[in-house]
Amino acid sequence: MKKLLTLACAAAVAASATLSISAAGIDNWTAGNGYLIDDKNSPVTVAETDDGIQVSHGGYYVDGVNWGGIAYNEPVELDGFEIEIRIDKLPDTGTDTWFSVDFLQKPQLFQVGENYANNQGITNLIRWYGTDPFVESYGPEGWASCANDKNAAFGLAEGDILTVSVADKDGKYVLTVNGVELTSAYDLSSICPDGTAYCVISCSMIDSLADGFQYTILSMNGEPVVTPDAVEEAPADDTATAPATSDALIAVSALLAASAAGIVLVKKLRRA
Repeated sequence: MKKLLTLACAAAVAASATLSISAAGIDNWTAGNGYLIDDKNSPVTVAETDDGIQVSHGGYYVDGVNWGGIAYNEPVELDGFEIEIRIDKLPDTGTDTWFSVDFLQKPQLFQVGENYANNQGITNLIRWYGTDPFVESYGPEGWASCANDKNAAFGLAEGDILTVSVADKDGKYVLTVNGVELTSAYDLSSICPDGTAYCVISCSMIDSLADGFQYTILSMNGEPVVTPDAVEEAPADDTATAPATSDALIAVSALLAASAAGIVLVKKLRRA
């Protein structure tokens, strides 16, 4: 009986894990409408790879008009949230270059100046060029420059893993970028009363070319964002039937029957 319960629990856990992972994937993200390059729209391209969700685009934003980036479709719980992004390609840095990981009211690019109230939250522009990389951090009170101390950890290069996390400290949210806790703490109770916001990723650079930026979202909260294929069962002969992971009891029965007959079930798990 103990063995039966163990197998049942294992089957249930396997089914739960599969559902949890498949909740991620490319369909849960929305790309921006792209920037204008040489007066023509340069779209954002998104692909699901073995490593994660890869995003490519170039160009420079026009406030409230266009957006090069991607947003998760559902609001995320801010306290304890973490995202990992691999930097695959960066343009040669120029005027007003930034890489941004934000937490906002809407799943779209932030707005600036007097339009800032159209999509409030926490905006962090990582400016990695030059000898002293830094982060410009803006909160819900308005678009007023608040540059954090310069730190080499904010430098970005192709192949780097950018990690951004959020923590609730005494009712205010503090971000950590590449292991460095930012000095700003933001009260979002008036705009995000339930403690959730949309995770929005954006990049921009004047005169950058199409696909000048390329990056891969690897994980959120420690879970990979790619969607693996369903588990495939390879029966040993015509009499063996693969157990369905969605039904723990059927799975247990099939496993016991296979064990009694001396049959080995081989499972294969493939990534998309």
